[in-house]
Amino acid sequence: MKKLLTAFTVVAFVLSGLSGVQGQGSTSSFDQLKLFEQFLGTWQGNWLKDTTLVAEIEKHGKAFIETDYTVVNGKKTWQSIWNYSFSPADGKFRIFVLSADGSYITYLASFVSEKKWIQVIVDNFNPEKTLGRSEVTFDNPSSFSGMAYNAQGKKVFEGKVTKVK
Repeated sequence: MKKLLTAFTVVAFVLSGLSGVQGQGSTSSFDQLKLFEQFLGTWQGNWLKDTTLVAEIEKHGKAFIETDYTVVNGKKTWQSIWNYSFSPADGKFRIFVLSADGSYITYLASFVSEKKWIQVIVDNFNPEKTLGRSEVTFDNPSSFSGMAYNAQGKKVFEGKVTKVK
């Protein structure tokens, strides 16, 4: 069970998160809200035996909500909800993730190119306290590749996600 929760956390981190946000560079030349629409829909990853990881991403006004589930042997279990809010002040999304166990994680994220998204786990939205990062690169409109790194920059996950609707 612990292996499943760890894998799900990493996958969720990718679906959606350098040693600091400062390394992301300027994002002002990209329409972040428009680019984020690439994530809309239902996505899945199949990295664990008998387990499918599903993310449903919707737009509500200028906000985005992601609901994550695992499906194990046909049984769907709610795992987390991600709330994305864009800050024009610095051109980054604030992401608040609430997990089924009541814990939460915060991220700062943005597109650094039209196809590459970087999200950094930060302590209560403090960009000076980073805990890891993930990168997503869209291969095409229906799949993306993701990598996750720990706070020391060591790659801890790599995988592909496909759009199912």
